[in-house]
Amino acid sequence: LQAHEELRAKRLSEDDRKPVSEDRFHGKVVERAKGFAWVQLAPDAVLPDRVREKIREMHAQRPFGTACAVDGDTSNIVPAWFFDVEEAGLNLQVGVEVSMQLYCDKRSVGGCRLSSASAPPPAPAATRSEAEAP
Repeated sequence: LQAHEELRAKRLSEDDRKPVSEDRFHGKVVERAKGFAWVQLAPDAVLPDRVREKIREMHAQRPFGTACAVDGDTSNIVPAWFFDVEEAGLNLQVGVEVSMQLYCDKRSVGGCRLSSASAPPPAPAATRSEAEAP
């Protein structure tokens, strides 16, 4: 857990993440890789053109050293790092349905603040920290 937090802090500071929006998107894990999973967004996901283009560029450039092995259109498949999972016990196995927010950074578009699709959405970060305080 501590290693995940350290990696997350490092990635957030180095990659200049910016949220796409406050909206949550549903998707399904279609493949696992080292440290992350590829998540296919639901067909009804409405993304800005700039985000779809960044996803296409990401798949062409392979910034994570591996490509998603799903055949066909990958313009709605994004990486989700294991350290971005917020629901305790959620394991990003192939077939698991998730709810998440999206971010853009220097390398890609990805999923963050992941929870299972059936779980209520996590509280905003400030509220979560305040709620966890003694």
